[in-house]
Amino acid sequence: SLGGRGAMRRLGWNWLVRAGSAPLFVVALSFGVVNAIYWSFAVDLLTRSGEFYGLSQVAGPVFYAVLGVVGFAGLFTGDAVARFGLRRVLVAIQASLGISVGLLGLAPASLLAVGVSAVLFGIGVMTMSALLSVWSSAVFLEQPSTGFSATLFLFAVGNVTGPAAAGVFAGI
Repeated sequence: SLGGRGAMRRLGWNWLVRAGSAPLFVVALSFGVVNAIYWSFAVDLLTRSGEFYGLSQVAGPVFYAVLGVVGFAGLFTGDAVARFGLRRVLVAIQASLGISVGLLGLAPASLLAVGVSAVLFGIGVMTMSALLSVWSSAVFLEQPSTGFSATLFLFAVGNVTGPAAAGVFAGI
């Protein structure tokens, strides 16, 4: 990283440990776990839960299309943080993600539950992705790209470990 006069300054692990970094990293890791589990198992769960109203051939593509379209809500994350604050937006996103996972797990054969789950997850996943960027920039003011890279690393660790752990617990 560049110091005050253009000289390279080496960053150590202790640079990442600072006020605000622990909650950011825990959220990034847990979001990675939930994100990967949902993407890995959602369509399989809903197609295995029955004929799914005769739509089992197109259930996956339609489900993913809904997730993608409503994900455009992520474009408004910065405005939401400016208006309501990071904590409130984070809680709303976590509620959205939690409800979406719960609905899909509890009622995978219900068209309404699956639709609401897809909408809530699509909004939640895109706004959380944007929120991690905004949040890490606030925590790592002097080097936002380095801080965001560390945040994305923990998100990736969650993406790798989440489905593996879920598979073990589910007996898959």
